[in-house]
Amino acid sequence: MLTRKWPVLDLGDQPNLLPKDWTLSVAGLINNPIKWSWDDFMAQPQFDSTSDIHCVTQWSRFDNHWQGVSAKHFLSVVQPKLEAAYLMLKSYDGYARDRLRLFVNKWIAGWDKFGA
Repeated sequence: MLTRKWPVLDLGDQPNLLPKDWTLSVAGLINNPIKWSWDDFMAQPQFDSTSDIHCVTQWSRFDNHWQGVSAKHFLSVVQPKLEAAYLMLKSYDGYARDRLRLFVNKWIAGWDKFGA
């Protein structure tokens, strides 16, 4: 099913978070722990991309424009250690997602959701 609007999929309450209160903290098995404000995040090199989304809930949306900090740049800043195997993400509202497999070597840095 092709859609032009983004389906709203959330856990209920959506926090009213102002940019001045936003932070991104990274710690753990990395060489460079960070705590960025929104201004710090926006000061990073920006990356533009266009891609299609095909969701497991059976909808698709074509030609989505994305702008932000690339994973390649982000990982070059925090510098994960070679023994780092997984990521854990926590959001402002307490939602957490763990067991995101991290692949890091001197040629490639990326992650997927299928870590064992």
